[in-house]
Formats: sequence, structure tokens, C-alpha cells
Amino acid sequence: MISLTLKSWLSMPILGLGVIQLVTALELLGRPERRFDAQRLRRIHQTAGRIAFSWIIVISVLCFMILRASGGEMTSRGAVHSLTAVLLVVLLAVKICIARFYRKLFHLVVPLGLVSFVLLLTTLTLSAGVHLTASGRTALRPPAEGRAASGQTLFVEECADCHYSDKEETKIGPGLGGLAQRGILPSSKRSATVENIKAQLNTPYGAMPAFADLPEADKDALAAFLLRR
Repeated sequence: MISLTLKSWLSMPILGLGVIQLVTALELLGRPERRFDAQRLRRIHQTAGRIAFSWIIVISVLCFMILRASGGEMTSRGAVHSLTAVLLVVLLAVKICIARFYRKLFHLVVPLGLVSFVLLLTTLTLSAGVHLTASGRTALRPPAEGRAASGQTLFVEECADCHYSDKEETKIGPGLGGLAQRGILPSSKRSATVENIKAQLNTPYGAMPAFADLPEADKDALAAFLLRR
């Protein structure tokens, strides 16, 4: 199953394609004199647009697959991200249709392109930007050995970017509050036991990254912390 980090990296070329479209559009329509061959700029702009539109559809399908596999509910940030992504696809489709079939409305192409670029930046920031920043912070942490092995400290360092420990609300992954009272793990639906929590850390269910390299004592402490709440 594709991970959120890989999906985020796969989203980055869309930003480059968006910049290419913006620059070529400004060169074509924003300058009184042409510095480059207009026909070539137009071909570059159209090719970048088609690739970006297709790639956005692919990334959207991957997002749906990850959300479905994770079993978690969508966060408010995820809902806004989904809304901006849908609006982006709709605006790009309208822009393409106007440019190809409705030339009398061609004056709308430039504002639609600018709004689409802003939506693209917003969509990437809400998803890839946030997730890659969180992943980078995790990658820069020292190994678990030598750190304080209390479950709460480990949760803050290893899990808090994606999960709440004190409530059931979804963050990036499902909330882990009240596991002892609920009796089941939210994604896998296994019994909420120390063994099953450790199994989830070693071989995650859904899109969660593995933490098999954590010392057994740290896994025990983390499981005990979650089951105490």
C-alpha cells in the first residue's frame, strides 16, 4: 500500500508543472513584446497543463485508496484539502474546455489560470506540505535507544504528529483516546491489548509507517500508556 509520504512526494511534480504553466501564460499574455517563440510557449503550456491535470487525477485516486485503507475518518484539514482539490480539478477542466471549444470566453482563461494556481498551492500545502514537514521532523529525531522510555514521552515523539492520545477524533490517523474503554483498535478492529498494539507497531494496518525498530521495552511502555487512558 502506498504511504502518505510517498504520495506527498509524488504530488511535488504538480507544483513544477503549475509554475511552468504560470510562467508561459505570463510570457504569452502579459508582455507587450514577445521574447520567445509564441508557438513553442503555447505548446509547452498546453503539454504541462495536460500532464498536470492527469497527474492530479492519479494523486486523487491514491488519496482515496489511502483514506479507505486507513479506516480513519476525515479530519477538518483533510476535508478542506479535498474541497480545494475538487475545485482545482473543476477549474482546470473548465479552463481547458474554454481554451479548446468556447473561444468567445477566452478572456476568462487568465483569471481561471491564476485562481487554479492559488488553489494548487493551497491544496499541496494542506496535504503534502504538512505531511512532509511532519515526516522531516520524525526523520531528524535520534534513535529510540537512549531516550526516556516512558510511554507518554514516546507517544509525543513518535505518534503525536498523526494521533491524539486523549480523544477519539481523527488527526491524520485515528484518535487513540479511551482504548481500554473501547476495547478495540480503531483501524484494525483487533482487541485493544498490549500484544495487538505491538503487532500494529511492527506490521501496521493501512497506511501507517512501521515502528519495528523500537526496542521491545519502548513498545511495552507505549502500549501501557495507551491502555491506561
